Amino acid sequence: CFLSAVVTAMDRVPLFAVVSAAVVAVAAGTPGHLRGQSPGNASTAVSRNSTWRRPRNYWNASDFDLPISSLARQEHSSHSRCDSFRQPRDSKCAGCPPMKDGKLCASTTWYEDTTRGSCGCGGRGHVDDNFWTLTEYTAAMNCASLGDPSNSWCPLKCGECYELCTTGGSTQGRTPDAGVCRVFKVTNRCGDGYDHDHPDWCSQHMSWQNCAGNPEKCRRQGSTNQFGYPAHFDLQDFHRQITGHLGWDNAEVTFESVSCSRWTGPSNAACEGCAGHR
Repeated sequence: CFLSAVVTAMDRVPLFAVVSAAVVAVAAGTPGHLRGQSPGNASTAVSRNSTWRRPRNYWNASDFDLPISSLARQEHSSHSRCDSFRQPRDSKCAGCPPMKDGKLCASTTWYEDTTRGSCGCGGRGHVDDNFWTLTEYTAAMNCASLGDPSNSWCPLKCGECYELCTTGGSTQGRTPDAGVCRVFKVTNRCGDGYDHDHPDWCSQHMSWQNCAGNPEKCRRQGSTNQFGYPAHFDLQDFHRQITGHLGWDNAEVTFESVSCSRWTGPSNAACEGCAGHR
């Protein structure tokens, strides 16, 4: 099973990258970037979900997400996109902030995390495998869009819902079908890059609302994430609802805030850890 996954990957990435990934995977035995998981819990997760997959940050600068040179970056941003450290592999969005069909665009990744997350969803540190945060469509959102970006516990906008629709583009990974939409509930905070001040998925220093309201400031490098998006959603994939069922693998999406009555999860879903924090 592992070998077939590696062979399948060879038609998408350089041979040295496949071999390196295979060696790392065999040595570590766990997927990369298990947000908040302890090593012991990560090993348990792998034994339950035995199909090998690449880590979500599998690609590096030698593959699709090559850094833009200073000159190319200036030319790129002056024509359309926000000034960013990297460029998406295949974007269907244009402008700054990037938009498609009248909606703002965002980047996505997937992650696996059995903790109750920054929004305190669940009564203890790690939740059961069948808990709604793991089985339903939930996401960690970039911290600048959650209110106070430095607040790692119970951010202001925990529990909000967003409809994400694929554009048919991607920052990296497989190109998804366009026009596939799902509503996600925010249950966690993503601070990748923001907490240590370097370009990454969640390093935005402006919220998506402020980017939309001030495009000129949004255009400056650091206002958006490493790929030039004003928002990022790290999608819970513990039960393969993202990479398996939807077939999304770092898909580019449009997004808009919607009523949580449209979310397909349980109507009584609550984040007890943050009760009384607002």
